Amino acid sequence: FVKMKDKILFRPGSTGIDDINIQVFERLVKMMRENKWHIMIEGHAAEGEVSSKDSSVGAYELSSQRALAVSKSLIQ
Repeated sequence: FVKMKDKILFRPGSTGIDDINIQVFERLVKMMRENKWHIMIEGHAAEGEVSSKDSSVGAYELSSQRALAVSKSLIQ
């Protein structure tokens, strides 16, 4: 079991990946390839947080969208 010290942070209401997170992803992908790791990605949002693009998107959907954004970024 490996736990990342670096955290992937999002701006409030956002699912966009910042440049600093891309650097973390690059290190993670390198380690995954070297060690043939499998990972689990979890998305999180603050209670009551809503999307900055669509206020009908609540915390549950926002956290799912963030997890998907991280997955897509790692695959690229």
